[in-house]
Amino acid sequence: MDLVRQKIELFSVTDILYQQYKRNPDREAVIYKSVSYTYDSIFKLVCNFAKKIDSMKITSDNVGIIIPRSLHYIISYFAVALIGKVIVPLDPALTINEIANTLEYCDVDTVICDSNSALKIKEINGINTIVISEDNSDLFLCNSYHDHFGCRRKGDYENTYILLHTSGSINAPKRVMLSHKNVIENAKAHALHLDLKEEDRALIALPMYFGYCNTAQIITHFLLGGTLILLDGLFSPHRFLAFIDSYRISVFTAVPTMLSQLVDHNFSDKHELSSLRQITFGGAPMPSATMDKLKKKLKKVNFCQTYGLTEAGPRISAVKPANANSIENTVGNAIPGVKLKVVNKLGEETSPFSIGEIIVQSPGMMKGYYKLEEETNQTIINGFLHTGDLGYVDDSGNLFLVGRLKNIIIRGGINIYPEEIESYLLQNTKVKEVLVYGKDDSILGEIVHAKVVRKDATLSLDELLEFARKGLTRYKIPVFEFVDSLPRTYNNKIKRLH
Repeated sequence: MDLVRQKIELFSVTDILYQQYKRNPDREAVIYKSVSYTYDSIFKLVCNFAKKIDSMKITSDNVGIIIPRSLHYIISYFAVALIGKVIVPLDPALTINEIANTLEYCDVDTVICDSNSALKIKEINGINTIVISEDNSDLFLCNSYHDHFGCRRKGDYENTYILLHTSGSINAPKRVMLSHKNVIENAKAHALHLDLKEEDRALIALPMYFGYCNTAQIITHFLLGGTLILLDGLFSPHRFLAFIDSYRISVFTAVPTMLSQLVDHNFSDKHELSSLRQITFGGAPMPSATMDKLKKKLKKVNFCQTYGLTEAGPRISAVKPANANSIENTVGNAIPGVKLKVVNKLGEETSPFSIGEIIVQSPGMMKGYYKLEEETNQTIINGFLHTGDLGYVDDSGNLFLVGRLKNIIIRGGINIYPEEIESYLLQNTKVKEVLVYGKDDSILGEIVHAKVVRKDATLSLDELLEFARKGLTRYKIPVFEFVDSLPRTYNNKIKRLH
C-alpha cells in the first residue's frame, strides 16, 4: 500500500513495516538470492528477531550493525528500531582499529554482525556480538510473534533512531542523529518528487551502511509498499543488466563510478531492459560526455541527478523525471518541504545565477551531530542547515553545484573551484579519476595542482596539458601528477587534500 499518498499517521520507521503487514501482507517486500519475502514474512522475521535481542537486555541505547548487503541487514535494521534502540551502521571493510574508534564514540556495547566481522570484533574489549550467518538463521525463528512490537508510541516520532556516518576521519568519527520524523518526511518528499510508485521494483547495489541506502532506498520503497531487490556480491555491468532482466527492475540508484562502468560495457540484445524507467545518481561529478553516451545506450531511461547530504535526511533536490535530459548539469529543484537558499558571506540571499553557500531548512534536517554540540551549532544557524556547498540557482529555481566552500583555491585573489576543473578533465576519455587541490605559493597565495589516475596508460603529461589548455583559463590549469590511486573517505568518496 502506498503510505506516501495515503493519509495514514506513522509514528516510527517500524510502523511503516507494521502498516504494510496489516494492509499489504502478500506483496513482495524483498528479493534476495532469488528468494522472495512478503511483507508478512519480513514483519514476522523482524518481530521474532526483535524479541530475541530484546531478551538479551542490551544496556547501551545504541546498537551496531556490521552486515553486508543482505536480507539479514534489513531484518536487523528494523529489529533494532523495534526495541527502541538506535541503529549504528558500520562498513564491514573497516579495520579493527576503525571499528573500535567508532563503537567507542557511539557508546555501542553490542554489535549485530556476520561471522567475518565477528572475528574482528572479538578482539575489541567490552563488545558483545550477535552473530548472524546463513548457518544460524534460527536466530530469526520463533514459534510466535507479537503484533504489539509492530507499532511504536506516538512520542517516538521525534526520537533519534539512527546514527549515520558523515564527513570526518575514522580516528575522529562524526555521526548524524536522525529521528523517525526526519527520515519518514524526507523519504515521502523524495518519493513524490521523483514520482516513485507502489509497483516500483528497486535494485539496491549501494553498500548498506551508506546513509542513502538506509533512508532514501529502504524507507522510501517500504513506504510505497514496493519491492527491494538486493544485489548480493559485487556490482558489475553484466550483473546489473542480468538483474534488470530477471527481476524487471524499474528504478535504480547509482554513484557515478557505476554509471561509468556501464558506459564502458558493450550492451547486447541478450538482456530485456524495457522495465527500467529511471536511474537516479549523485555524490560526485558526472562528466556530460559520459552521460551522453549512457543516454544513447539506455534511450528510454530518465536520468535524474540528485543532491543531498546526510545532515539533511538526506535528499535536498533532484531533477524531476518530467525534466530529465532537458537541462544539463543541474541537480534539479528542491523536493517538497525543503526551503533552499543561496547566500553570500553576509548571509544575504543572492540573486539568480550568483554563486554562494547553499543553506536549507526542512523536516528532514538532522537533530545534530552526536555528542558534538558546538559543531552542531556551527552548522545549524537560525534554523537553517549550512551545507558548506557552493552553488547557484537559475531563474526557474534549478540548482547548480559549483564546489565546496572549504575547497576553494584562491590564486592571486581569484576564487577557483576544484570541482569545475575536475569535471572538465574527466571529459578526457583517457582520465579515470582526478583530484584538484591548492598548494601554498609565496607569490600567488595558492596554485592549482591535480593528481590524475589514468584510464589509458598512453596518456602523457603533454597531452593532458594540451587538453587542459583547450578548455580552461590559463590560471585554472593545474600542475599535473600521475598517480595509481586517490585517497578515499569512509564512504568511498575521493578524500580532499587541504
